[in-house]
Amino acid sequence: MKLLNWPPDDTLGSRLDGEKVLEWGRQIAGQVDALGPEMQSHTDDALGALTGAFRARLARGEPLDDLMPQAFAAVREVAARTLGWRPLDVQIIGGAVLHRGKIAEMRAGEGKTLTAALTGYLNALPGRGVHVMTVSDYLAARDAGRMAALYRFLGLSTGLVTAVLPGAPDSRRLAYEADVTYGDWKQFAFDYLRDNLAWGSEQMVQRGHFFAIADDADLILIDAIESQQMITAETRTLAMAHVRDYLGQYQRLAGMTGTAVTDALAYQKIYHLDVVPVPAGKPVIRVDHPDAVHRTTQAKLAALADEAAARHATGQPVLIGATSSEEAQTVSGLLARRGIGHEVLTGADDERDAQAIAEAGRRSAVTIIAGMAGRGVDICLGGATGAGHAEIAGLGGLCVLGTQRPACRRQELELRDRAGCQGDPGEATYFLSIDDDRIMRLFSRRVASLITRANRSPGLSELIDNAQAWAAVSEAEQLGQVVSYQSVLADQQLVVYARRRAAFTGEGLRDRIRSMIDEVIRAHVATPAGEHAEPAQLWRELRDLYPVAVTPEALAGQCGCAVAALTPQFIATQVAADAQRAYDRREAELGEPVTREFERLLTISVIDRAWCEHLQAMSDLLDGLAARSADGTVPLPDYQREAALLFAGMDGAVNREIIYGLFNLEVTVEES
Repeated sequence: MKLLNWPPDDTLGSRLDGEKVLEWGRQIAGQVDALGPEMQSHTDDALGALTGAFRARLARGEPLDDLMPQAFAAVREVAARTLGWRPLDVQIIGGAVLHRGKIAEMRAGEGKTLTAALTGYLNALPGRGVHVMTVSDYLAARDAGRMAALYRFLGLSTGLVTAVLPGAPDSRRLAYEADVTYGDWKQFAFDYLRDNLAWGSEQMVQRGHFFAIADDADLILIDAIESQQMITAETRTLAMAHVRDYLGQYQRLAGMTGTAVTDALAYQKIYHLDVVPVPAGKPVIRVDHPDAVHRTTQAKLAALADEAAARHATGQPVLIGATSSEEAQTVSGLLARRGIGHEVLTGADDERDAQAIAEAGRRSAVTIIAGMAGRGVDICLGGATGAGHAEIAGLGGLCVLGTQRPACRRQELELRDRAGCQGDPGEATYFLSIDDDRIMRLFSRRVASLITRANRSPGLSELIDNAQAWAAVSEAEQLGQVVSYQSVLADQQLVVYARRRAAFTGEGLRDRIRSMIDEVIRAHVATPAGEHAEPAQLWRELRDLYPVAVTPEALAGQCGCAVAALTPQFIATQVAADAQRAYDRREAELGEPVTREFERLLTISVIDRAWCEHLQAMSDLLDGLAARSADGTVPLPDYQREAALLFAGMDGAVNREIIYGLFNLEVTVEES
């Protein structure tokens, strides 16, 4: 049964293509600009009072969309007064795109943190909470700290959930009660899981899932799927949350990243989210040099180190992108032998990496980053303060050197876009070698003939460009398949969590128990095993389940027939009624309050244990289906069919164990 309720496209209005959304965003920016003088004329108190006025308008039924120009204009003015930053039109447009529930592609350095604050403020006005998701505790703490003054000025609260936040529910619950809550997306997902495993309301922390903004959306929405491969030891636990299934809890979802267009198919296929590229505030003047191609990896890295040394000698800052920590260390050794001081960032320490990457634009700086190290931190020419901006711009800006052309176009652009931010000059070059594993997987050794004496190969570069385009389509299809498999177990988990929540609250539990008694008795008697069982054997099995008060002979006398003539349907009806009377006696014995609490705790305990065992069974099922397949692949229809049978079996076993425990477990009531 499919439970994920993804909106078809846009919950705020009719379907709009990217260009129309962009034009709409420009109109909003124009209205915000027009409101500038009015907002500047307000006193601090008058600006802060606007939040109450906006909420009053919402209470009167005014649409949130209608508040956007004034709300954005208020945030723009408050940001200027509290942070010294006045959001530019590109940020206003980006904020409008996010509010529309899209993926906003905004280049590095365009101010995505402030863009999220615009949308975050507007969507916090209904009082249902906004979650701003990042990819690390460091970035979450940084952004929450920066924006807290802005929100506070406008009368809103800011929360932060991190791994180091005390695990006590009170601390985390307070963070979620804030108007805007920042955190690593994994922390949001973990708290969601913990809430669904809670034994009492005092242990729960989240208050709902209204609107989420995913910063660095590619890392959260795309890469996180790839890192959560199928149903591993990590999933053999009581709880799991694949990113797509957790985000499916939100009524509305938006995201922003520097490179989204290349993954537009994946966003649409997996999340039903459209990508809207927001034009840069200033023209991009970065120079992208042709790939430098060499025959061996050793020659390639040596040439890269020589290029870095030459740039370093002029004072131009250099950023080197390596594909792994090991490769970063190899390049580091080559630079050290050339007497060039440098930094190596591997992603092991987010805070240290952030501090170092912020200084990567200062004179003569050479910085090596492995993978996504330093992601989310802008590189300013001249260093973090920008004091030497003019000098570095005169030297050509930041020079980016890549050790390989990634198979994924998005990853290539992420590195290139480190240079040339906000209209600054910059350069970027990728170094390739014929023996690169990725090139060898795509092409044969015949590509060696494409290399010219100048180590430039437009032909090879074009082939890689085409391969990247095909890889994006292939990745979208692959991710779609992964999600299809993940959804089988994810949908089952939603059913289990819904049943557990019903037991948790106790609402309607008595009626559910009565229905369960009837289902269990009828299922047992009416099964082929029950139908063909001797009455004595059947009654022994029933007495193991509950204290049976009727006998086969009494039922035979009641209908005026021999015991052998009793039909399974008649037996099931009479025994089910007897079990209901036994339930009434059990409730009278324990008292209603004790019975309800006993039922609640028993149901939760049984569901948790059965679900944990079911996760193991599902993992075994996947392994078994793969073993039976000639090529190790598991056909999705086979997995879905077998998984449904396993789940139905688990559901029946849960019902039976609850009924058994209800009648047979000893209950001790502690005196208060």
